[in-house]
Amino acid sequence: MKKQVARTAHIRQFLSEAFSDEDLSTLCFDYFPDVYDDFAAGMTKGQKLRLLIEYCQRREIIPNLLVAVQKARPEQYQERFPQVPLRPEEPRLERDSRQVFISHAHEDADFAHRLASDLRKYGWRIWIAPDSLRPGEKWMDGINRGLDESGTFVLALTAAAVKSRWVQDETNAAIQLEQQGHLRFIPLYVESCGVPPLWGIYQHISFSDDYKNGLTKLLAELGQTGSLPLEIKESTILPAPVMPKPDPGVLLHTRAATSPLSKIWQVTLNGAPLLLTGLSVYFLLENLGLGGNLSANAELLLFLGFLFVTGLGLFPDAPPLYRTANSLILCLVAIGIVFWGSRLAPPLGVLWPVIFIFLGLYSLLRRRQH
Repeated sequence: MKKQVARTAHIRQFLSEAFSDEDLSTLCFDYFPDVYDDFAAGMTKGQKLRLLIEYCQRREIIPNLLVAVQKARPEQYQERFPQVPLRPEEPRLERDSRQVFISHAHEDADFAHRLASDLRKYGWRIWIAPDSLRPGEKWMDGINRGLDESGTFVLALTAAAVKSRWVQDETNAAIQLEQQGHLRFIPLYVESCGVPPLWGIYQHISFSDDYKNGLTKLLAELGQTGSLPLEIKESTILPAPVMPKPDPGVLLHTRAATSPLSKIWQVTLNGAPLLLTGLSVYFLLENLGLGGNLSANAELLLFLGFLFVTGLGLFPDAPPLYRTANSLILCLVAIGIVFWGSRLAPPLGVLWPVIFIFLGLYSLLRRRQH
């Protein structure tokens, strides 16, 4: 303990002598941005040094600090610490589909590290700052390396994360990589907060009410199969999650599902609003006396079928039973509207097809957002 205190005091003294106030701020910006973000106007160099040392001690990354200092002041460092050789640069690795990049604000470090620990139990490799930074690696270089090497980007969405400049940069870069097909982007809703419009178009997984349920859904999205590894005892934080069956409700939420049934269901959900819109246009033309070759029964059956499937996609975040009941009610209301509308003379009789044209277009917009 005494040796550790003496060593810390030695490092503090070296930093105080070798770095000006401005140089110290630059060092923290490049290698320890969480510390830099905590710097306040009017802080003395001594106060900044204390924040830096305490941060590195708490994270157990004093070796990283030493290598960063060695890179910034190599000659002075070798005079004071000749016993520590400079490590050679390590090469970057290929993109790993089993590696998850966890992006979080430093205020949410407890949640992020708990999630990292749980994902590791299922065999997932984790990239998380600052733990995954190599000694002497600048923060921005480490983030770029982590994005290049990871197959999935997970964002812990909180009010602090939305305000964090680093989280914003990481997330925007990850979205660009996701659009290029290089990695998956999965936002996790950790607490109630407003999000930028570009982030909000992605289907999120909620951790705000039930962490265990959120982890189960995340593992399903990642494609995890099987149960908790045998070497993990029941006394650990989380038991093995119960994987959901591939029913339509799950397939609606799981974009990564690739089974034939899933693909058929997704095509049906995406196509029903378009077909509903087209059939409503057909009804509109028919009521205006401009066409119509189908029998009344065929028209009604097609209309109700398209309307029922469209109703399932209107509220994708709701439970399956709620969506089914919503669709049935929608069909009953539609029967009433059609029955009433068919007895009106044009142009009043054209109003009910227009209603369902707008409903189909609205549902198409909702499907695009999910």
